[in-house]
Amino acid sequence: MVDSISHADTISVSDTLKIKFYGFVGPDGCHEFSRFEVHKKTNELELTVWGSKPNFQTACPEILVYLDGEEYKTVINQIGNYQIKINQPDNRILLDSVYVQ
Repeated sequence: MVDSISHADTISVSDTLKIKFYGFVGPDGCHEFSRFEVHKKTNELELTVWGSKPNFQTACPEILVYLDGEEYKTVINQIGNYQIKINQPDNRILLDSVYVQ
């Protein structure tokens, strides 16, 4: 579950957009961030954050695992306002935007 993201409000064309993610990955130390699934559309960036838990049987440390600013980077080559959509595990969508000048 992504609680929030942080990024620059405005970037220049061909600059790197860096989005930091914050939220909950899993209830024990066997869970970890896995990957970003990304779909780029015209003026839209849609992301899903995936966590994983290995299938092997082991004692898992009793700690909560968080995204802690896990970073996604991309370059946007067109001027305009871009909507950022973050898909949540409960089918809600976290929305934000960035302006590219």
